[in-house]
Amino acid sequence: MGRPLNKKYMGNRNVGVAAPNDNMIGGEGLAAYTLGTLGAVVIGDSPTTNRNFPALTIPAPTIANGTQATATVVWEIASISLSSGGTGYANNLSGQAIDQLVGSIYSSATSQPTITVNSNGSGVITAVTLGANRGTWTTIDGTGITTWGIKIGAVTSAQATVTFRVKSITTVNKGSGYATPPTLSWGTNSGTLPAVPTVALTTDSGNVGSSTNAENAILAWAYTGGSLVEVDLQKQVSAKRYRFNKTGEIAKQGAEIGRIRYDGVAGSSNANPYTAAEGVELNIVAVDASGGTYLVRKLYNRTCTVKSIGIPSSGSNPAALFGVTANQAGSVYTDGKQYKWTFGTPDATTIKILNA
Repeated sequence: MGRPLNKKYMGNRNVGVAAPNDNMIGGEGLAAYTLGTLGAVVIGDSPTTNRNFPALTIPAPTIANGTQATATVVWEIASISLSSGGTGYANNLSGQAIDQLVGSIYSSATSQPTITVNSNGSGVITAVTLGANRGTWTTIDGTGITTWGIKIGAVTSAQATVTFRVKSITTVNKGSGYATPPTLSWGTNSGTLPAVPTVALTTDSGNVGSSTNAENAILAWAYTGGSLVEVDLQKQVSAKRYRFNKTGEIAKQGAEIGRIRYDGVAGSSNANPYTAAEGVELNIVAVDASGGTYLVRKLYNRTCTVKSIGIPSSGSNPAALFGVTANQAGSVYTDGKQYKWTFGTPDATTIKILNA
């Protein structure tokens, strides 16, 4: 087959998040969460069984043996309004700082908000005002609470309604093995949910052998264990055969061998299926500038040969699995001819190999 593919195209250049314990997979981690419209979340409105902040759901990585990304959502008070003026407070308070809001709102805060009140000549609270410090929280329990008592000294009779919004989202573990930015979501909650944030992938730092580095690697899919799954290529062992990892095989460092199939999606109807000696069926996918799809026949360090083919949406939806438009067969490149390939943008003479 000549010189095998350079190892820089394989996922096992990446040390990953568990350095120095190399998880050796392609793909990226998650970084740079971007907030949408913040919205306002009511904690403790009734009737409801969920009186906590909604959880941010981050999908699992798509590449075999990837590490789940995690993040912390920091909340702050969006608004506070007076629900009931109560009685028994000092007369004619003006800008009086409250001791706390009765309930968990103060005890669970990572930083306290600045809230002041006014009262009239009868000791009734007439106004509540949120200062510049909105406080910060990562968790709160509003169970059984619809409003919070305003505490000044021993008096707690006045009531306030509080809403919250997202202040920031910080990375706890950037994760690894993400081929594309995942779609985030909020869990259920009693109030209006904030807009769903977005997240960007980490980028190659250029520092090979460091946990900060996540080089792009060739993506591949194999029909193994009774289903078509994304796998992580580890080594080219012949012109059409590759050693790969799938989920649960990290300790074996590529226990299976796959052979490129270019006439159809791996595992689909095949009049001449591969034998055990040849390896399981494996697809490497390429696209042209219009998103037209091809299956790779042979892959070299600088060039490849391809076959134009539409990827169907049937059979567990391989088009969605590959991240391409269903049945959009490419028309730019001629079957069986040799073309330059890239991980970047394709053009009239250079095809893009799907990578992460």
